[in-house]
Amino acid sequence: MKKYEKFHGRNAESPHRCFWEGCPHKGEFKAPHKGETERPALWFCLDHIRVYNAQWNFFRDMGIEDVSAFRQADAAWHRPTWPLGAGAGGWSGPNIQYVDHHDILDGAGGHLADKGPLNRPLSKDDIKALVILGLDACARVSDIRKRYRALVKKYHPDAGGGTSKSDHMLREVIKAFNQLQDGLASLG
Repeated sequence: MKKYEKFHGRNAESPHRCFWEGCPHKGEFKAPHKGETERPALWFCLDHIRVYNAQWNFFRDMGIEDVSAFRQADAAWHRPTWPLGAGAGGWSGPNIQYVDHHDILDGAGGHLADKGPLNRPLSKDDIKALVILGLDACARVSDIRKRYRALVKKYHPDAGGGTSKSDHMLREVIKAFNQLQDGLASLG
């Protein structure tokens, strides 16, 4: 096939004849009816599809207000939009879910640092873990992480002198935090 024979949209196997009146050529290019989408497509040869496309004006039967409304909707690809932060249903809640493995956003302040409490029923082991960390059942995820970091620093062998009591407490703190880890992972 020669380069000039390649055209985007060509359907060489089309069984249609060119729709242009008096044209004997094969209709290889599909075109819509002007302003109508319900009717079947028109088929033209290369010469007549060029003429048809040059005359095509989507906005021909629209008024200025209709064209302006179309252009404004086109800025969002004709999809529904809503104000930033409002969400599709108009709800704007403070419980933003994000994954922050290194706690970079904890110091961001506002609602980003305010991660909610564990989003699951607390078992006896969860309550025991919270007691070991010195927290109650209403503790927020950020509070759990902060308390865990503080206790690990406190009982670390380099800080605690390596006593058997500090080693035991460090193991208990790590075990407690691991118990609560499922709830923390679900919140990011």
